[in-house]
Amino acid sequence: MRSTSDKRRLVAVCCGLMFAYGCFLGAIQTVIESVASGLNLDTAGMGALVSAQHLPAAFVPVLMGAVSDRIGRKPVIATFCAVFGVGLAICGSARTPWVYVLGAIAVGAGYSVCESGCCAAMSDLGPDWGARGINLSQALLCLGAVLSPLLVRAAHLSWRAALYLCAGCYAVMLPILLVVRFPLPAAAETRARGGARSLFSSRAFLCLFAAILLYVGLENGFGYFIESLISGRFRQTAVSCVSLYWLGMMLSRFVFSSLRYSAKPVLIGGFALSAALFVALTAARAAWLSLAMCFLTGFAFGPIWSTLVAEATARHPAHAGAVSGLMSAGCGAGGILFPALTGLAAQHFSLTAAFALLGAVALLGGALCVLLPEQRSR
Repeated sequence: MRSTSDKRRLVAVCCGLMFAYGCFLGAIQTVIESVASGLNLDTAGMGALVSAQHLPAAFVPVLMGAVSDRIGRKPVIATFCAVFGVGLAICGSARTPWVYVLGAIAVGAGYSVCESGCCAAMSDLGPDWGARGINLSQALLCLGAVLSPLLVRAAHLSWRAALYLCAGCYAVMLPILLVVRFPLPAAAETRARGGARSLFSSRAFLCLFAAILLYVGLENGFGYFIESLISGRFRQTAVSCVSLYWLGMMLSRFVFSSLRYSAKPVLIGGFALSAALFVALTAARAAWLSLAMCFLTGFAFGPIWSTLVAEATARHPAHAGAVSGLMSAGCGAGGILFPALTGLAAQHFSLTAAFALLGAVALLGGALCVLLPEQRSR
């Protein structure tokens, strides 16, 4: 792929897919309580629904990353774009928790492969295009997550209608995806250098992998339970705290996408600031202060995911598909574990205690990044 216009089209379609994914994230975080209520589930059951969605993300992207290294990124991403849309339609039609879980598993497989595949495809364009594309696509993911809760509230959409609307977004994106040219992955080079197995001898990769597992746990623990924490204290707020959270993250990612920065201090600072904000949220007694901290938490989170993925692919450029798949698997593991743990902590103790626990997890993430070895000059 030599044409600059082809590269821009690829980045644009990946950004479009991530925008649609962000619309789903913002919508489901806004309506998850209604989903649980409609399916006669308690808080722990709500956490279990979220965890089921992340279950396939723990292993499917790793398998599909290897497949995409052999047959190309495009057919894999297109297939799982369709899987995502079908899963959303099943969730929206569910009358029992088990049917919803079936759809959630398809949703998890769909979005995790789309996200990791897009990161790998943009990495195939080279370091400059890859870093810019990942940051920009994640910023647009946040934009979708900001706008969709506002739409759900303004239009008074039911949770079923919100999921059907998200499915429609993927039906629109699929034919656009099919006409865009993708670069060929360097599969032969990847196999010659040992593939994914060699990554587990790298201390840097292990630190990054563990950090993204904890980060996604924090992101999901916050995103799926912050509405319950705020509404339990103040009954009603002027704006959606989920929207403010995603707005802060979007602005942060746009800022960091235009900067050249060293990964390690940004990661340590992001985890440390989010830990302080989690603790402060447990003590806030004014609605405006709680909403401000939702915005600041999103801003602190902003560069973490993009920096972790971009740093992992930059340190292991010969294994872009394997790295993206394994990092997505770490995301899936964090998404499985933490919503369920947060829901159980909230049910047996309180939501305040659950958020204090998340603050401790953020400190652990910062400690892992302190251990990250300095990158050798390339």
